[in-house]
Amino acid sequence: GASLHMLSALTLSCSYSLRALPDSLVCLYDLQILLLSFCHNLQNLPVSFGDLSNLRLLDLSGCRSLRLFPSSFVNLGSLENLNLSDCIRLMGIPQNFEDLQKLEYLNFAGCYRVDLPVYCLTNLVNLKCLTLSNHTDIKDFPYSFTDLKRHLYLSRWWKYNWVHTQCNLKVCCFSFFLSFRSSVF
Repeated sequence: GASLHMLSALTLSCSYSLRALPDSLVCLYDLQILLLSFCHNLQNLPVSFGDLSNLRLLDLSGCRSLRLFPSSFVNLGSLENLNLSDCIRLMGIPQNFEDLQKLEYLNFAGCYRVDLPVYCLTNLVNLKCLTLSNHTDIKDFPYSFTDLKRHLYLSRWWKYNWVHTQCNLKVCCFSFFLSFRSSVF
């Protein structure tokens, strides 16, 4: 049979019956784009998920059953775009989340139960766009806003109830995919 290890983009969005990803997913060494949006029953990611070292874009928006990430998640050193919007049961992020140093776009809108330590956000040195809901629980947020603003340049990227087009992961995902596709083909 044909081997898929050279696959660079995979869309499993709206796979409503998907509860878990197979461990064999990490055999997709060249995977750069993984779209899992609206996989409502996806409960967890494989322990070895962090082995997807070339992953640049991960869309988990609308994964309503997702609660936790494996600790290996912080090994996704190439990750630039992460959409966790409307992961309503997500409880937290892994320790050392700030190790995702290439992360530029991060969306936590609708993640009402996530406990976000501000130090994680301030240590994401390449972060350009952060989208939060007014219910996202951020430890010490009011006291750290000035520091967060300095690190994230929020005066440029954040406006109340407005999302910069570069922060809209659906638009960003599509334009990223188009530029990726044109460079591959």
